[in-house]
Order: sequence, then structure tokens, then C-alpha cells
Amino acid sequence: MSAGRIRIAEVWDSTLDAARGRAGVIAPIALGAFFVPAVVQNGLGAFVRPSAPMLPMAATPIAVALALGVLVLTLWGQIAIVAVVSDPATTRADAVRQANRRIGPALANTAVLALGAVLVLVPFLIALVLSGATFATIGDAAGGTRMTMTAGSGGARLFASLYILGLAVFSIWLSARIMLLNAVALNERRGLGAIGRSIALTRGATARLVGVLVLYAVVLVVTMLVAQAAVAIPLRLAVSAPVALFVAALAGSLVSTVLVALFCIFTGRLYVAAAEAAGG
Repeated sequence: MSAGRIRIAEVWDSTLDAARGRAGVIAPIALGAFFVPAVVQNGLGAFVRPSAPMLPMAATPIAVALALGVLVLTLWGQIAIVAVVSDPATTRADAVRQANRRIGPALANTAVLALGAVLVLVPFLIALVLSGATFATIGDAAGGTRMTMTAGSGGARLFASLYILGLAVFSIWLSARIMLLNAVALNERRGLGAIGRSIALTRGATARLVGVLVLYAVVLVVTMLVAQAAVAIPLRLAVSAPVALFVAALAGSLVSTVLVALFCIFTGRLYVAAAEAAGG
């Protein structure tokens, strides 16, 4: 048995019940793991403007460290929220301890998936080079740099186009099948085996989970854009552009924090339902 027997509507109802019943435990975790890092990133993006071409290069180690820190904190928050909704007896302190213990395996799984993503991109990059595509780095008005590409031609270009299209489809499929990755790593104390276990648990429910992912992505993007526009447009008439952009970004980050937390709750409740259906 697998998640093929699970009704998404029932999981969603369970998600809303968990969100309402455990909001007091989940909210501080979500704010600390998702919203606070976004505030820091938005502040740097709005107020730290390089004035010379050398500054972006000098800031690269800081940017990399910040990105890694956000990744770790985000994964930690996801695991903690899944812990809260996987067992109604879990307290915030319990969730923190469990997230602290399982962040290592979660990072290992993420690293393996990232390495796999790099490897599957190699044929695409080779095809681009063989097609005659060229890459160049040019400066912009702000003193930064950006990468540009001139498209190639011939059969290699066609292969590259078809390959990247197929890779996009595969990525959506894989994202649906590993939706339970963190929940498995947490509740079943698995390491790299959590990837295969998640794929097994979601067997038979791929189409429905892809629909969930697509709907979630659309809702996330639309609500963030609406929140940012609703704040930025009136503020732009009263304050400077950086301040308006920063406050608008905060509004979008607050919306994304709520939606990301809700998605973590959904995956936690989906795991519980799938594990029960599988006899676990």
C-alpha cells in the first residue's frame, strides 16, 4: 500500500485542523526560521548597494555564507514544524530537539540532490557548447555584473532544448515524489534512504501531488506579488525607493512565511496518512 489510497482533501482538512490547533507552537518556529532570514536578506538587498565593480566580488563569501545559513535555518524550521504536526504530544521544545538531531541527515539529502542536479545538467551544458553558444559577463549601470548567452544552432541546440524540457518535467515529478523527504528523515530516522522511502510512500499519488505543487507555487507567487504591490505603491509616494522596496519585501516575506509553514504542515500530515496506509 502507498499514498495512492490517500485522499488529498482529507489531508488538507487535517492540515487546517493542525494549523489551527498548533498555531501557538508553530508560529514562533516559522517566524524564526523563515521570516527573520528573509528580513536580513531583504535589508541587504534594499540598502546595501555596491558602488564599485569590485564590491560584489568582495561580498561573495558573505553572500555564500548567508545563503548557506538561510538554507540550514529553513531546513531546520521545516523539520521542526513537521515534528509538531506528526505527533500531537510534541511540544515546541521537543520539536527543537528533534530538528537539531535531524538537520544533519536533511542537509546530507539536500547535498546529494543538489549534486545530482549538477550532474544531470552536464549533458545540457555540453550540448550548448557544441551548438556554438557563447557566454559573456558584462557590467551594468549599478556597477555589478551579469551573465549573457548567445544561442547556438544546429542539432546540438535542438538536443539541448529537448533535454532541458525533459529535465523540467522530471524535476516536477521528482519534487512530488520526494515531498515527504524531511518527514521520513525525521520520523523514521533515515539518512539517504529517506529519498527512496519518500518515493515509495508517494507511489500512486504522483499526479495529485504534482497538482498540489503547481497550485501551491501559483498561490505563493500571486499572493506575494499582490502583497508587495499593495504595500509598495502607496509607500513609494511617501518614502524613498529603498525603504518602500524593503517594506514591500517584508510584506511578501510575511505571506511566504505563512504559506511555507502551511506547506510544511501539509507534508507532515501527508506523511502520517501515507505511513498509516502503508502499514507503518
